Amino acid sequence: METKIENLRIDNREMELAKRPITIKIICCRGCGYKSQATTFRKQIARAFPKEKFVWVLKTTDQVNGCFEVLINGEQVHSKLEGDGYVDSADKMKVIEDRISGCLKQK
Repeated sequence: METKIENLRIDNREMELAKRPITIKIICCRGCGYKSQATTFRKQIARAFPKEKFVWVLKTTDQVNGCFEVLINGEQVHSKLEGDGYVDSADKMKVIEDRISGCLKQK
């Protein structure tokens, strides 16, 4: 039996986006010493998704403002400045992991 698919159009931009790894950006306060927490966070994500390769971006601020922000593909998913605190509990990590899983399903 032969199946024909008509009007199938593959958008090259969508295909390129699907091939790209997920970008995880951490913005943290260097003056507060949060860079080590960013390193710990990165290791936790790597353990949770051992087969995935991510693009990691670490941006430290010179301002002493207490920030520890996490963005996935440009979308903020965690903000210490907005009251989320550190990524220091299983519940907070689950929110981030669920967002990453959602991005992986779209690939």
